[in-house]
Amino acid sequence: MKKKYIGLLVIVIGVCGACTVEEELFIKPKAKKMYVSAQQDAELDGDLIVCGTDMAGVLWDLGKTVFLTTQNAINRVNAYACGEKNGLGKVERTERYAKKMKIKESLDRFIEQVAKMQKALEDLNLALES
Repeated sequence: MKKKYIGLLVIVIGVCGACTVEEELFIKPKAKKMYVSAQQDAELDGDLIVCGTDMAGVLWDLGKTVFLTTQNAINRVNAYACGEKNGLGKVERTERYAKKMKIKESLDRFIEQVAKMQKALEDLNLALES
């Protein structure tokens, strides 16, 4: 009986010893530092040009939409100031008011978001320059 326990103990010690030896054999290699070529840097500049052009197009379309929204509001204010009636009842006027309020709230939210995006992009450009 003692021989079985001694044999089991020898096996456990052998397995533990083998595990510790294997840990030393598996040394992690050092991480190689990757360097960017001049061509990769120039290609990224090209990608920045494409993204910037796409963004300018989106902002141009956004500007047109905001301009048309503002122009419509000005036309309604001018019509009201000139005494023209829009012929809407209480219910229709209230529904229209709710829709215009959603537009105003969206514009306020978008102004904040665009200002944050502009600030973030300016910070990134300043970091690039330094």
